[in-house]
Amino acid sequence: MKPERGFFFFGFAEVYNPSSKDIEILNNKGIDVTKSLTVRIRDTGGEYLPSNKHYFEVDDVYFSGEVYQIQSISLDSEMHNYMKVIGTLTV
Repeated sequence: MKPERGFFFFGFAEVYNPSSKDIEILNNKGIDVTKSLTVRIRDTGGEYLPSNKHYFEVDDVYFSGEVYQIQSISLDSEMHNYMKVIGTLTV
């Protein structure tokens, strides 16, 4: 079966370098953190459920053409109506 391609979700996000806690999560999974990115998106209330089988792009000139694979998804402990998604750059 061929993987489904296309947009599952489109929205605004806060994009930032991974925090030390994010880096620890990736390190525990044996993932190289040098090409990683963290995004914070509003919790969709089940409308979209991110999966580590999904990929994302950031629509910004600084990230043009870069595709990231989702490595970790969690509810944001600081802002309870947001989700934190950590991704690593695909080659």
